[in-house]
Amino acid sequence: MKWNFNFDLNEIFENIKIIALKIKELIGNYPNEKERREYKKLKKWDNQLIEILEKIQEIQKNSIQTIEQKLKIKFRDPNQVLIALFTKTTKNLFLEMKEANYAKSIYPNIFNAQNLGHLINLGELAEGFATLGDAVLGLVAIHRAWEKGLFKKGSITDEKIELVRNSKLAQICDDLKLNEYQISVVSERKNGLPNTMNHKKATFLEALIWVYYSENGLERVLSLFNKI
Repeated sequence: MKWNFNFDLNEIFENIKIIALKIKELIGNYPNEKERREYKKLKKWDNQLIEILEKIQEIQKNSIQTIEQKLKIKFRDPNQVLIALFTKTTKNLFLEMKEANYAKSIYPNIFNAQNLGHLINLGELAEGFATLGDAVLGLVAIHRAWEKGLFKKGSITDEKIELVRNSKLAQICDDLKLNEYQISVVSERKNGLPNTMNHKKATFLEALIWVYYSENGLERVLSLFNKI
Protein backbone atom coordinates (compact mmCIF):
# COMPACT_ATOMS: atom_id res chain seq x y z
CA MET A 1 0.00 0.00 0.00
CA LYS A 2 1.48 3.34 -1.05
CA TRP A 3 0.72 6.37 1.09
CA ASN A 4 -0.08 9.31 -1.21
CA PHE A 5 1.12 12.58 0.30
CA ASN A 6 0.31 15.81 -1.49
CA PHE A 7 3.79 17.09 -0.61
CA ASP A 8 7.38 15.89 -0.77
CA LEU A 9 8.58 14.48 2.55
CA ASN A 10 12.23 15.06 1.71
CA GLU A 11 11.42 18.68 0.96
CA ILE A 12 9.61 19.05 4.28
CA PHE A 13 12.63 18.00 6.31
CA GLU A 14 14.99 20.03 4.12
CA ASN A 15 12.79 23.06 4.81
CA ILE A 16 13.41 22.67 8.55
CA LYS A 17 17.16 22.92 7.90
CA ILE A 18 16.71 25.94 5.63
CA ILE A 19 14.50 27.68 8.19
CA ALA A 20 17.08 27.01 10.90
CA LEU A 21 19.82 28.61 8.77
CA LYS A 22 17.66 31.65 8.04
CA ILE A 23 16.86 32.07 11.72
CA LYS A 24 20.58 32.17 12.48
CA GLU A 25 21.04 34.78 9.76
CA LEU A 26 18.23 36.87 11.21
CA ILE A 27 19.85 36.70 14.64
CA GLY A 28 23.26 37.64 13.25
CA ASN A 29 21.91 40.60 11.30
CA TYR A 30 19.47 41.84 13.92
CA PRO A 31 19.83 45.46 15.12
CA ASN A 32 21.64 46.10 18.38
CA GLU A 33 18.43 46.46 20.34
CA LYS A 34 18.68 42.89 21.57
CA GLU A 35 16.16 43.41 24.34
CA ARG A 36 13.41 43.58 21.78
CA ARG A 37 10.77 40.87 21.75
CA GLU A 38 11.50 39.80 18.15
CA TYR A 39 15.13 39.07 18.97
CA LYS A 40 14.23 37.00 22.02
CA LYS A 41 11.72 35.09 19.91
CA LEU A 42 14.36 34.39 17.25
CA LYS A 43 16.72 33.05 19.92
CA LYS A 44 13.98 30.80 21.27
CA TRP A 45 13.24 29.47 17.78
CA ASP A 46 16.93 28.88 17.19
CA ASN A 47 17.21 26.75 20.35
CA GLN A 48 14.07 24.79 19.55
CA LEU A 49 15.13 24.12 15.96
CA ILE A 50 18.52 22.90 17.14
CA GLU A 51 16.70 20.50 19.46
CA ILE A 52 14.46 19.21 16.66
CA LEU A 53 17.23 18.86 14.08
CA GLU A 54 19.53 17.05 16.52
CA LYS A 55 16.75 14.57 17.28
CA ILE A 56 16.00 14.05 13.58
CA GLN A 57 19.69 13.44 12.90
CA GLU A 58 19.90 10.96 15.79
CA ILE A 59 16.84 9.09 14.54
CA GLN A 60 18.16 8.96 10.97
CA LYS A 61 21.61 7.75 12.00
CA ASN A 62 20.84 5.40 14.87
CA SER A 63 17.27 5.12 16.14
CA ILE A 64 15.57 3.72 13.05
CA GLN A 65 18.22 1.01 12.80
CA THR A 66 17.81 0.24 16.51
CA ILE A 67 14.02 -0.11 16.16
CA GLU A 68 14.46 -2.34 13.10
CA GLN A 69 16.98 -4.55 14.87
CA LYS A 70 14.85 -4.95 18.00
CA LEU A 71 11.68 -5.71 16.06
CA LYS A 72 13.49 -7.63 13.31
CA ILE A 73 11.77 -5.58 10.60
CA LYS A 74 12.78 -3.14 7.86
CA PHE A 75 11.16 0.21 7.05
CA ARG A 76 11.25 1.29 3.41
CA ASP A 77 10.76 5.03 3.92
CA PRO A 78 12.69 6.57 6.85
CA ASN A 79 10.81 9.86 6.39
CA GLN A 80 7.53 8.21 7.37
CA VAL A 81 9.20 6.90 10.53
CA LEU A 82 10.28 10.46 11.32
CA ILE A 83 6.71 11.69 10.95
CA ALA A 84 5.46 8.91 13.22
CA LEU A 85 7.78 10.18 15.97
CA PHE A 86 6.72 13.83 15.81
CA THR A 87 4.62 15.29 18.63
CA LYS A 88 2.29 18.27 18.72
CA THR A 89 4.79 20.11 20.94
CA THR A 90 6.41 21.38 17.71
CA LYS A 91 3.20 23.01 16.50
CA ASN A 92 3.49 26.31 18.39
CA LEU A 93 7.03 26.86 17.10
CA PHE A 94 5.97 26.81 13.45
CA LEU A 95 2.71 28.65 14.18
CA GLU A 96 4.69 31.50 15.71
CA MET A 97 6.93 31.63 12.64
CA LYS A 98 3.91 31.78 10.35
CA GLU A 99 2.59 34.80 12.23
CA ALA A 100 5.96 36.58 12.61
CA ASN A 101 5.95 39.70 10.42
CA TYR A 102 9.65 40.41 10.93
CA ALA A 103 10.84 37.04 9.59
CA LYS A 104 8.32 37.15 6.72
CA SER A 105 9.43 40.63 5.72
CA ILE A 106 13.06 39.50 5.29
CA TYR A 107 12.49 36.01 3.83
CA PRO A 108 8.95 35.93 2.37
CA ASN A 109 9.70 32.82 0.31
CA ILE A 110 10.72 30.87 3.42
CA PHE A 111 8.36 32.05 6.15
CA ASN A 112 5.11 31.60 4.26
CA ALA A 113 1.89 29.67 4.81
CA GLN A 114 2.74 26.89 2.35
CA ASN A 115 6.17 26.06 3.77
CA LEU A 116 5.13 26.37 7.40
CA GLY A 117 1.67 24.84 7.01
CA HIS A 118 3.03 21.31 6.53
CA LEU A 119 5.41 21.75 9.47
CA ILE A 120 2.61 23.02 11.70
CA ASN A 121 0.63 19.86 10.99
CA LEU A 122 3.36 17.23 11.48
CA GLY A 123 2.15 16.39 14.99
CA GLU A 124 -1.43 15.96 13.77
CA LEU A 125 -0.18 13.79 10.92
CA ALA A 126 1.66 11.59 13.43
CA GLU A 127 -1.58 11.25 15.42
CA GLY A 128 -3.37 10.31 12.19
CA PHE A 129 -0.79 7.57 11.68
CA ALA A 130 -1.50 6.37 15.23
CA THR A 131 -5.26 6.28 14.62
CA LEU A 132 -4.72 4.15 11.52
CA GLY A 133 -2.26 1.99 13.44
CA ASP A 134 -4.90 1.40 16.10
CA ALA A 135 -7.24 0.13 13.38
CA VAL A 136 -4.52 -2.22 12.16
CA LEU A 137 -4.15 -3.55 15.71
CA GLY A 138 -7.86 -4.32 15.66
CA LEU A 139 -7.32 -6.47 12.55
CA VAL A 140 -4.40 -8.21 14.23
CA ALA A 141 -6.58 -8.97 17.27
CA ILE A 142 -9.31 -10.50 15.09
CA HIS A 143 -6.78 -12.75 13.32
CA ARG A 144 -5.24 -13.84 16.63
CA ALA A 145 -8.67 -14.64 18.06
CA TRP A 146 -9.50 -16.67 14.95
CA GLU A 147 -6.25 -18.61 15.21
CA LYS A 148 -7.03 -19.44 18.86
CA GLY A 149 -10.50 -20.66 17.94
CA LEU A 150 -12.23 -17.83 19.80
CA PHE A 151 -15.43 -17.47 17.83
CA LYS A 152 -17.77 -15.97 20.39
CA LYS A 153 -18.31 -12.23 20.21
CA GLY A 154 -17.21 -11.66 23.80
CA SER A 155 -14.04 -13.69 23.39
CA ILE A 156 -12.99 -11.78 20.29
CA THR A 157 -13.63 -8.50 22.09
CA ASP A 158 -11.52 -9.65 25.04
CA GLU A 159 -8.67 -10.61 22.72
CA LYS A 160 -8.77 -7.19 21.09
CA ILE A 161 -8.82 -5.41 24.44
CA GLU A 162 -5.84 -7.43 25.65
CA LEU A 163 -3.83 -6.67 22.53
CA VAL A 164 -4.55 -2.96 22.15
CA ARG A 165 -4.82 -1.79 25.75
CA ASN A 166 -2.47 1.12 26.27
CA SER A 167 -0.54 -0.31 29.20
CA LYS A 168 0.58 -3.30 27.12
CA LEU A 169 1.58 -1.14 24.17
CA ALA A 170 3.31 1.26 26.55
CA GLN A 171 5.40 -1.62 27.91
CA ILE A 172 6.48 -2.57 24.39
CA CYS A 173 7.27 1.10 23.81
CA ASP A 174 9.39 1.14 26.98
CA ASP A 175 11.20 -2.03 25.91
CA LEU A 176 12.05 -0.35 22.59
CA LYS A 177 12.78 2.99 24.31
CA LEU A 178 10.54 4.69 21.76
CA ASN A 179 9.85 7.56 24.14
CA GLU A 180 13.49 8.59 23.80
CA TYR A 181 13.05 8.99 20.05
CA GLN A 182 10.15 11.46 20.12
CA ILE A 183 10.64 14.66 18.13
CA SER A 184 9.44 17.37 20.46
CA VAL A 185 10.16 20.73 21.99
CA VAL A 186 11.14 20.24 25.64
CA SER A 187 9.65 23.53 26.81
CA GLU A 188 6.27 22.54 25.34
CA ARG A 189 6.10 19.10 26.95
CA LYS A 190 3.64 18.52 29.76
CA ASN A 191 3.90 15.92 32.48
CA GLY A 192 0.85 13.75 32.80
CA LEU A 193 -0.77 11.03 34.87
CA PRO A 194 0.40 7.45 34.26
CA ASN A 195 -2.62 6.65 32.08
CA THR A 196 -1.95 9.72 29.97
CA MET A 197 1.73 8.80 29.63
CA ASN A 198 0.80 5.25 28.64
CA HIS A 199 -1.49 6.64 25.96
CA LYS A 200 1.29 8.85 24.58
CA LYS A 201 3.75 5.97 24.51
CA ALA A 202 1.24 3.68 22.81
CA THR A 203 0.60 6.37 20.21
CA PHE A 204 4.23 6.19 19.04
CA LEU A 205 4.03 2.44 18.55
CA GLU A 206 0.65 2.63 16.82
CA ALA A 207 2.03 5.23 14.39
CA LEU A 208 5.01 3.00 13.59
CA ILE A 209 2.70 0.02 13.14
CA TRP A 210 0.77 1.99 10.53
CA VAL A 211 3.99 2.86 8.68
CA TYR A 212 5.04 -0.79 8.67
CA TYR A 213 1.57 -1.96 7.59
CA SER A 214 1.34 0.61 4.78
CA GLU A 215 4.69 -0.59 3.44
CA ASN A 216 4.34 -4.35 3.96
CA GLY A 217 0.72 -5.36 4.52
CA LEU A 218 -1.15 -7.26 7.22
CA GLU A 219 0.74 -10.57 7.02
CA ARG A 220 4.01 -8.90 8.00
CA VAL A 221 2.31 -7.12 10.91
CA LEU A 222 0.84 -10.41 12.12
CA SER A 223 4.31 -11.93 11.96
CA LEU A 224 5.68 -8.98 13.93
CA PHE A 225 3.20 -9.46 16.77
CA ASN A 226 3.97 -13.14 16.93
CA LYS A 227 7.53 -12.09 17.81
CA ILE A 228 6.67 -9.44 20.41
